[in-house]
Amino acid sequence: MIIFIIPSFTLGGVETQTYNLCREFISQGYRVGVVVTRGGKGPLFGKLEKLGVECHFFNEFNGFSRFPFFKKFRVLFRFVFFLRSLKPTVLIPFTEPINIAVNAVWRFTGAKKCFFTMRGGTPIGGSFTRLFPLVRILKPTAFVSNSQNGARVMEDFLKLKPGLFKVIPNGVFLNPPLNSSEFWRTMLDIDASDYVFIMIGNYYPEKNHEVLLRAFHSLVTNHHPVRAKLILCGDKSNFDRQYLYIKSLILDLKLYGRVRLIESTNDISGLLKIAHCGILLSYSEGCPNAVLEYMMAGIPFLGSDIPAIREVVPENYPFLVSNEDAVEVEDKLLQISSLSTEEAQALGTALSQRVNSNYNYSNLVNSWKELIHS
Repeated sequence: MIIFIIPSFTLGGVETQTYNLCREFISQGYRVGVVVTRGGKGPLFGKLEKLGVECHFFNEFNGFSRFPFFKKFRVLFRFVFFLRSLKPTVLIPFTEPINIAVNAVWRFTGAKKCFFTMRGGTPIGGSFTRLFPLVRILKPTAFVSNSQNGARVMEDFLKLKPGLFKVIPNGVFLNPPLNSSEFWRTMLDIDASDYVFIMIGNYYPEKNHEVLLRAFHSLVTNHHPVRAKLILCGDKSNFDRQYLYIKSLILDLKLYGRVRLIESTNDISGLLKIAHCGILLSYSEGCPNAVLEYMMAGIPFLGSDIPAIREVVPENYPFLVSNEDAVEVEDKLLQISSLSTEEAQALGTALSQRVNSNYNYSNLVNSWKELIHS
């Protein structure tokens, strides 16, 4: 059985990639399971069960960094026996610190293969990194990153030989819309003449909603002709504090008539149909799913000028900005919303062609199958 170990059953980028990989492997006759290390039955749980994926919970890592040494050892010991009980053949852990924990014990789980993965753009420290000597001793089957930048960052952080990581970029897939554009406009009270910005991203601090909101406030305050709405689409289940802060900021800036909040939806395709511009101002990314979805949908987007996003877009892409400068973000929002229909369509078509060539699910699944069977 192939077992993915991920943070939760929410619908973030890692979880979406896991779902689509599970779907492909199940369709090809593989037995697949998913283990999460925090939270309960989020929106992903039901979707995986419908596919026939076996879903499990191991929530004992919460507070791990504060545990005394012997308690940490007991938790890892129970984790080994938990994984052994699932009878894995292949272990694929996504995100830290899960990745290091799994790779530190995998040889004792009965699995034949285990992959050390890098999904983000910044290594995460803490007590789990002390397990890395065990990772070196137990030797994962392969080191895999979803971006060139992530591979370089982790090789430097862990002092590994350059080029050790195999890069398998994320794949993107958009289902046909479940709802019409009219449905979404009515639901979100958006007029057909409004210019619609959208940001897809869960409420993690590094997603940087605050700078976007301050820039958007300046845009609609300083440029009255701009009939703009902003949709924020993301899950808040494990990050209520950040979500409540963003909601209070919307109230403070008096943007409640302009900003629409929607939790994760199974109709991203339909939502993107009413959007004119995607936005992602993250401080750190691996291979950013939201950007790939904007590109697949054929809409221009405004993104942070960080290595992970530069890696995805065409060279000299004109709409990358400092993610700390609300004035620059405002200026770029104005520029992108001022594109003519023909200019926006041409840019969207170029982005769509690029993502279809370089970030499709066929490449993703075939690359993982090669690793699993090598």
